[in-house]
Amino acid sequence: MDPPRTARAASAQGESCEEDLACMRSLGRQVGADMVVVTRLAELGGTLVIEVRMIDVRGGSGEQARQQVIREATGPRIAGALEGMGRELGRPWAPAPEPDLRWYERWWVWAAGAVVVAGAATATIVIATGDGQTEPDIIVRPP
Repeated sequence: MDPPRTARAASAQGESCEEDLACMRSLGRQVGADMVVVTRLAELGGTLVIEVRMIDVRGGSGEQARQQVIREATGPRIAGALEGMGRELGRPWAPAPEPDLRWYERWWVWAAGAVVVAGAATATIVIATGDGQTEPDIIVRPP
């Protein structure tokens, strides 16, 4: 990127632009960027809050944001946090594809198996506990 061109475009947009998604996309298009990264820092005592937003200028992928709190902030800790957040934001945005499953790893195979087992157990209990007659074979009466 051309730093002077970027600085001119940013100053023309004004300071409130970093909160406005449409404004940030417009700024990115002006400088020929695919993505715009906005980093904000807030410090309270020795604690630092870092927020990084990555905005897709074309509007297709939208926006991603990461935030991290660093207690007892030092230079190496801040650099490590920024590096980790950058790696996370740099990953592809599309959801990971589902892995290829073998036939016996599919949920519906196990559901069908459970239905078969339950049916077989029910049939076995019904057959074992009754012979299909409603009247007993022998009737015993007291004298």
